Amino acid sequence: MKFYRILVAVDGGGEGLRSHGEFVWRGQKLRYTVALKSARRLMEDGSPLSMTANGPLADFFFDGRAGFMRGLALVGRLSVNSGNFRTLARWLGSDIGPGNGLSSFTLSGALDASQGQAKISHATVSLDETTAKGTVS
Repeated sequence: MKFYRILVAVDGGGEGLRSHGEFVWRGQKLRYTVALKSARRLMEDGSPLSMTANGPLADFFFDGRAGFMRGLALVGRLSVNSGNFRTLARWLGSDIGPGNGLSSFTLSGALDASQGQAKISHATVSLDETTAKGTVS
């Protein structure tokens, strides 16, 4: 992973952290923003966290709470949007192979990722002209 143009700012009192910039992951340049309310609270009860990453293959958004009490934990709203699911899947390491369809993709819901497991409840998943609602785990 290569990082470019990174800006980090510490909020008043030295607890909060804001950062934005660009990085390259798996050959794709992404722009990101991160806003963390309290670095100290990450090891306690968790801290409010907002993150975005935008690139040519997808846009990612998370707004919720993060902590490291028992390993990494993320709880909050998540959304992913992509204009080409097939290409996005290949970039993430799952080659679906050639074919028609599997273009427009959106995923949104309430993420609960902790203790090595992830669940997205109240999820809405759209792929091309098909939409499903429920829980993804």
